[in-house]
Amino acid sequence: MKTKQKCRIPKFFLALLAMTTTTSGSADELEVALSSKTVKAEYLRPVDQAGIGGGDLSVGLFYNEDEELAGNVGLVVSGVPAGQNPLSFGVGTKFYGARVKRRGDDSVFALTLGGKAKYTFPANIPMHLGTELFYAPSITTLSDGENLLDFNARYEIEFIPQTVAFIGYRLFRVDLEKGGYSKLDNNAQLGIRMSF
Repeated sequence: MKTKQKCRIPKFFLALLAMTTTTSGSADELEVALSSKTVKAEYLRPVDQAGIGGGDLSVGLFYNEDEELAGNVGLVVSGVPAGQNPLSFGVGTKFYGARVKRRGDDSVFALTLGGKAKYTFPANIPMHLGTELFYAPSITTLSDGENLLDFNARYEIEFIPQTVAFIGYRLFRVDLEKGGYSKLDNNAQLGIRMSF
């Protein structure tokens, strides 16, 4: 079994966090999702500077009833294929830091790659079906972690302008270097996303 060095939060984590304070002409978003055992909050800021169109910087926090805590920062660039297409796609990266309590008090840091897809229903009321997946293999998972998976799927409806309600499912799992794994989240969720 390989030995990994303990690490501090990389400087680019703090740099991405600082970038969310830059100005943007598009609407910022705040999303909150709850289950019976978890809470997740995420702040998204569009990036339409420096030639990056259709991108979102994000900062997220997560907490569960086992007192496990995780945070992430990321950049995802999205777009719609040419033509009248109800599908949109995005690709990007997220950096996660987590405290896992399955076997003591483990810390996990992971650089993930992933993407998302969204289908928009042709209806008068905006409705969407979406999914998102981010994964870090062993080579980009540091400290006490072996790999990390964050997957979610949801149905969204914009019931009032600039406010979306959703119901979905999230699997947030960390495999540990010393064996075993922790499912930080494996629950159905209800939530809202507000633009401002």
